[in-house]
Amino acid sequence: MTKHLLTVAVAAAAMAFSASAERVALPLGEDSSLGSGWDSSYEAATKTITFDGAWTGRGWWLGDVDYTGYDEVTVETEATPFAIKLVIEYANDATTSEKMGAKGDTSISLAFNPDGVAHVKQIYIQSTEAGQIVLKDAYISNAAVFDPTVNVTLFEGSSPITAWSWDADKSYSIPMDKLTDNKVAEGNALACTFTATAEGGSTQYTLIHSDWTNEPFGLAATLEGYSAEWNSIAVAGTQTQTMILDAAAIEAIYDPANMKIIITGNDVTLDKIEIIRNPGEGGVSSISTGDTAVEYYNIQGLRVAEPQPGQLVIRRQGGEAVKMIAK
Repeated sequence: MTKHLLTVAVAAAAMAFSASAERVALPLGEDSSLGSGWDSSYEAATKTITFDGAWTGRGWWLGDVDYTGYDEVTVETEATPFAIKLVIEYANDATTSEKMGAKGDTSISLAFNPDGVAHVKQIYIQSTEAGQIVLKDAYISNAAVFDPTVNVTLFEGSSPITAWSWDADKSYSIPMDKLTDNKVAEGNALACTFTATAEGGSTQYTLIHSDWTNEPFGLAATLEGYSAEWNSIAVAGTQTQTMILDAAAIEAIYDPANMKIIITGNDVTLDKIEIIRNPGEGGVSSISTGDTAVEYYNIQGLRVAEPQPGQLVIRRQGGEAVKMIAK
């Protein structure tokens, strides 16, 4: 059910803005109070929102404001201890815009619905758990110019992956929005770095559909240390698991029926997640040679007799395997 944020309209926003402006601040000070929300409170001195329970909310009531010429809303925070959702509602009954972030995020951006951007009613944040988040900034702006050559860090920190659990404090979820917003494309790589917290650990990647059914994320089978029996990847020490996105993976990522990729496992911490734009640049590091025959496989695991130039393959010789772009 839609929650109404019972506040006075933000005076600075109660007008139409020209497209020439680059940014409009959403107030965080004493004069804003960030609405009354529901089952939540706001302390302006520390910019802290306290959520009393899951799916409670806090935000800015605008009434009916024209933001034509602007692309998106951004809320910047200290690293969030749980996932939050950013929501935009419109006064003309245009479809509500919403976006789910991930635990540990420091920023979340949400595009306006073009059919409703001239009639923005309210913007608010919902929690997925009881607790607090600390705001750093909030604003409406034109979207940044996209540079398809720049690598993107989606997460950097220390997030425990334990007990083969889907619980938020024991797993890590990558919302599909995180990937689609950064316009991942075939040939890009998703690189996840882990550190084993015991003698050895394991990870597992699962594709979660919007109806909460699930299936293994297929590219995990291409990783070194993958066990088909357990659908898991062994981790020793600090290790980066790099999955080069093929056409099937891109189709799954952009399919609206798919919600997220959840990383589970045991005895590891997640250190970093990156989108690598050109993982094949710089060639392939040297590998051992000898009398053992070289075999090639595509990333679906099917053997390829003669790789074609530009094809992404796995080169296997003896007990060693490496992903490469055939030349």
